[in-house]
Amino acid sequence: MVKADIWTEGIADQKFLADVLKAWFGLSFQQYELGKAAVTFEYEDNSRRMKVRIRAAGTLNAFVSEKEWRKKKQDFFDNQSQGIKNLVFADADDDFDTRKANISQTILGVGFDAESELFLWPDHKPSNEKGDLERLLGQIIHPNHSGVFDCFDEYTTCINK
Repeated sequence: MVKADIWTEGIADQKFLADVLKAWFGLSFQQYELGKAAVTFEYEDNSRRMKVRIRAAGTLNAFVSEKEWRKKKQDFFDNQSQGIKNLVFADADDDFDTRKANISQTILGVGFDAESELFLWPDHKPSNEKGDLERLLGQIIHPNHSGVFDCFDEYTTCINK
């Protein structure tokens, strides 16, 4: 059976990825609440012989901050010992190459291969643009629904205060 944990930075990334996998591949995820801010999306299909979980690391710095990484490191080791593949989806942020190098350096030592097990939003390519899930959503949202970004901007402004 193929087993994988897909790690994301946050819950919005999890939800988006679960929706994409459902739309493109027909995988219907069950949502389980593990805590106030942690949710796991789980898909298991014995006929396809696969089990996939989408887990939030809980912080944007989980894969680049040594302090935050220590909180997740044991989960990666446990998965590895159980034959579960660790995949990471994270924002490219301001610089694709720098972000990839920082994540690779932090996760070094748990059998993680950044070349095949890391995907940086929005398109896993170096570019001159900043890269994150929000930018990707901005590029794919239907123009009739673009007003949602006004709400998001107001929310972000409020949170920053």
